[in-house]
Amino acid sequence: MADASSWDNANAHAHTYLKYKGTYNWKALMKFMRGWVETNNYTFFETKFKEKPGNYGVEIEWSVDTEKKVDGFYKYRIKWDLRIWDQIPVEVIKDGRKVMMDDGRIRIKINTVVEVDYEGHFEKSEFYHKMYEFLKNRILQEEINSIHWDGLYYEMNRFKNEIEAHLKMETSTIGSPYH
Repeated sequence: MADASSWDNANAHAHTYLKYKGTYNWKALMKFMRGWVETNNYTFFETKFKEKPGNYGVEIEWSVDTEKKVDGFYKYRIKWDLRIWDQIPVEVIKDGRKVMMDDGRIRIKINTVVEVDYEGHFEKSEFYHKMYEFLKNRILQEEINSIHWDGLYYEMNRFKNEIEAHLKMETSTIGSPYH
């Protein structure tokens, strides 16, 4: 009974944050994040893009909702809200050449959801709805948690780690065998 417009009705969800302050290439970061989505077979929906002048530099808000249909019953969704403050263009020397980049603060919140019965097969009658609740809470709970939610959780962390590596953050290398 997951409602496509609500993240609260989904069965399993998780989130993580990424904070960064320093120099980066904003257009390359956007291209990298969109490329990751397409490479991992997600459909890309840009829900918000707002750019406005701030006190010190440019402020940017970018929200994206992605989805991947696993089968006729499960759908994975990854959503991120990216916010940039005080972005200004700077000239840096990279590989012996002067390059234009951006400087500012970035915060990215990444949410994930495993949506169950996203096509609404069990919404046809009250009986189907009760059967769906029984299936979800009694029979499929272990499969949802151990296979789908767990796999999506690691995929979210891999996405975060790849963003950190793209930004060349010190935390981009993790000693875990799972990443």
